Amino acid sequence: MAEPFELTSNGQVVGVLEPTEKIVLVELLNQLTQLLTPEDEEHLDPLAQEVGIGTETPEPTDPVLKRLLPNAYRFDPEKANEFRRYTERDLRVGKISRAKAMVSILRADDDEITLTREQAEAWAMSLADLRVALGAKLGLFDATHDDSLKSESPEQSVYDWLTWLQGSVIEAIQS
Repeated sequence: MAEPFELTSNGQVVGVLEPTEKIVLVELLNQLTQLLTPEDEEHLDPLAQEVGIGTETPEPTDPVLKRLLPNAYRFDPEKANEFRRYTERDLRVGKISRAKAMVSILRADDDEITLTREQAEAWAMSLADLRVALGAKLGLFDATHDDSLKSESPEQSVYDWLTWLQGSVIEAIQS
């Protein structure tokens, strides 16, 4: 079982994950990376790619992507599309970069995870992305969702574990 992350006297954030927990995290992070990778990236205008904007960036139709890449202007589609055009690519790149960095740390043989403060902050953000993605799949953000009907499904258990893990990392950073 994972052990909570703690801040060491030298400013590092250290925790322990079991090999199976690391495998689960790597798989979830790889799925997140795949989901966030735009399908049309290779067809992007070179200037737009260099500047970091999209030529046309419609709102995602996938419910998970809608939660990970929400509209900045809920009631003004024109402003929302314009904002998305200038920001979505960088948002995706940041999320993917943090997820890949987390995977590279998780692939180490040691069960003890040692992170710098910066890495721990990136982990907290990636864990939040995983929770948002899984929460969207579980319908936790639906207006009709009833918390009293919390299921005991494996997915719900993973969501609860991710919540605990993220809280552990955040508490270590803040201590």
